[in-house]
Amino acid sequence: MTSFAYAVQVRREDGSEVAQVPVAVDWEPAREALRLAALEQGVGPEAAFLLDTELEPVWHSERGQPFLEGVLGTAPGAGIRRLFPLDYFNDAARSVTRQLISEEKLAKGDLVRCLPVAFAAPAPGAAGTDPAPRSSQGRLLPPRVPLRSGSVEQLAAESSEPATGSLPTFIPETVLQQTAELTARDSGRETGGILIGHLGRDQSTGRLFLEITAQVPAHHTEATSARLTFTPATWTDVRNALTLRNRDEIMLGWAGGIPIRCGNGAGSALPKSGPPAPWPGDSSAKTTAICIGPCSPAPTALPWW
Repeated sequence: MTSFAYAVQVRREDGSEVAQVPVAVDWEPAREALRLAALEQGVGPEAAFLLDTELEPVWHSERGQPFLEGVLGTAPGAGIRRLFPLDYFNDAARSVTRQLISEEKLAKGDLVRCLPVAFAAPAPGAAGTDPAPRSSQGRLLPPRVPLRSGSVEQLAAESSEPATGSLPTFIPETVLQQTAELTARDSGRETGGILIGHLGRDQSTGRLFLEITAQVPAHHTEATSARLTFTPATWTDVRNALTLRNRDEIMLGWAGGIPIRCGNGAGSALPKSGPPAPWPGDSSAKTTAICIGPCSPAPTALPWW
C-alpha cells in the first residue's frame, strides 16, 4: 500500500499562499476508532487490537489531488470502513499557524485558510505505525481489557443521567460531584482526573457500554490556567491505584476542569470537554471526557474551505 506524507497549506483570504508546512499526524486515535468499531461488531478485545488497519487519502471533489476531503480508515479483517473528516487535522493546523506566527510570516489575528494536503512518500516510515508493545519474538501483545457482561437497561434505570450516543456511558453522581469539587477547590488552574471502570457488552443486544466506577485525581501534573498535562508519574500513580483497588477496573477516560468567569462576574467551575475515547485501557489514548454544568466551551473552528 502506498505511503503518504502530509502537510498543511496556509492561504490568506485572497487565496495567496503563505506556506506549506509538513506535519506529523498522530494516526493512532484513528486506528483506535477502527478497533472500537470492530469491538462494537462483536470482535473480542484481543482480536480487535491485533487487526491490521489502513489509512489512505480521499481527494477533494473539487480541488482534486493533493487537497484532501478526508482520510479513509479501514480494517479489512473486520469489514470496517470509516471516513475521518478534515477536523482530524485541527491540532496540526493550529501548530502550523503558531509556527508561522513565530516566524513572523503571519501576525496574530490574521484570517487564513488551512488546507490539508497529501503526497505519495518514497518509502513507508515509522510515523503512523502502531506503538503497541511487542514480545521478544516481535509479535504484537494486545492489552488486557476485561469485557464484562451486563445490562444497559438495568444500568440506565439506576443512573441519574441518561446515557446517549453509540457507546452508552454510565457515570455515578458521586463522580460528577467529585469532579466539580476538585475544579472549584483548585481555582486558577486546570484540574483533572482519570476515569476508571469497566467495559461491558449487553447480554441481550450485544451493545457495548462503559460503566465508570470512580475518578482517580490526577497527581504529578503540569497545570496552568489554560492547560493540564499528565506526566508519566501521573499514569504510574493511576496504575498503582488500580492495583490497590483490585476490582478488575481499567482506565476509560479523563475528566478535566477549568474555572471560568461568567457574564455576571461570578466565578464558576466548568469541567472541560475532550476528544472521544477509542481504546479503553490505554493511557496514551485520547479518551472520553465528561462535562459538568449547564454548558460547555464551544470548540474553536478552523475555516477549512
